[in-house]
This record gives sequence, C-alpha cells and structure tokens, in this order.
Amino acid sequence: MPIHEGMSPQLSLPPKHLLYTNARPEAFAQRTREILGRLGYRILTATDLALLEQSCEGDRPKIELLVLDEHRADADLDLPEADASADLPIILITGRAGIRTSTPQIMAAVKRPAGLHDLYRILQQHFEEVPRSTPRVDADLQATCSRRGKSWSAEILSISDNGCLMRSSEEVPLGTHISLSFALPDVGSLEIEAEAAYQLVPNIGLVFSAIEPRVRRAIGDYVIDSLAAC
Repeated sequence: MPIHEGMSPQLSLPPKHLLYTNARPEAFAQRTREILGRLGYRILTATDLALLEQSCEGDRPKIELLVLDEHRADADLDLPEADASADLPIILITGRAGIRTSTPQIMAAVKRPAGLHDLYRILQQHFEEVPRSTPRVDADLQATCSRRGKSWSAEILSISDNGCLMRSSEEVPLGTHISLSFALPDVGSLEIEAEAAYQLVPNIGLVFSAIEPRVRRAIGDYVIDSLAAC
C-alpha cells in the first residue's frame, strides 16, 4: 500500500481489524491508538479513513467496530455508506459512571482517557479465539533459569507483563516453578518467579507469579516502548 502525503506511517501497515472513532485525540491516553494499530487494531478518524480510501482506491476492509466518545454522541460519524450500519458494535468512551444508555450495540465502556490495556483486553475478547490480557512483544533477551541450586541458560523469545515464551537449554517440565533472571535496557537485572504453563515445541511458555509492581511496570514499559519503536 503506498503512503500518500499526509498519511500517518501507521496507515501504511496491513490492517488486521479496522475500527472507527469520533473521539478527539485527548479522549485516548498517550500512544494508545498508535500502539493498538501496531498490534493490528487500527482506530481511524474521519481524516484517516479518507486517506485510507485514497490509498486503497476504494478497495479496503470494512469497519468492524466503533469507538465512540460519550461527549460527542450527537456528532456526525462521517462514515461511508458501505460502513454505516446500526449493527456495528460500540465501545463507549465515558466517565466513571459507565454506560448510561440502553443502546444495544454498546458492548463495552472504558473510562476517559481510554488506555491501551483496557482497550486491548476488550478487543482481544471481541476478536480473538484465544484472547490475551496484556500486549506481548517479540524479544531477544538472554536469561538464566534456576531451581533447587541448579542454573542454566535460556533465551526469551517474546514477553508480556504476565509471562514469556522461552527457549531453554534444559528441559523444563510443565508445572515446574523456576526463578528467571534477565536484564532489560535502561532497567538492569530483574528476577521473577515463574511457572512452566504450556509448551510451544521446542519452546516453553512461562507465567509470572508473585511479580512485584515495579517489575511489572518495567516489563510493561519495555513492551510499550518496543511496540512504539516497531
């Protein structure tokens, strides 16, 4: 897809799911739309949609979901006729009171400003057969595993603040609890207790347990920064 003048680089990425919003930028937390776009959930404004129409010469995927601002409920959606449908599900950006309407298309609500993790969980539940609760990013991190006085090397292939996919130099049976040590750029060394939860041959999936808040924040920041840099 060619990049037209005025088009965000994000719009040049192949879409997985197209969403449409009438919300102003301040209704979203910083970098939320950008990172969700890199994760395959592209949230378009009217301007974005017009540019995408030009780049696709009218042949683009349909809008699948609306992200609407409660404060702009009366604003014209400016949706092309092909997408204008009363059946499109809606995520409502609202205040603390949550959903205060009986509109049947509203499937979920998030508090303003709409954050990455809240929207990601909803979109995963709606679109994916096996939903994730937090974003994951590919990684190339050297790690050390230890258990009962024995240590061995491993490589972290992907990571989220809930767990990671790891290639281990030693067999790690399912259900095994280990200590995992690795370093993150600008953070330094981290040590986490983890359990071998699943196999993706030849790799092993770990779920982090009893993770400290500062460690969870550090991993979450690493994931978001890595996605933003893609």
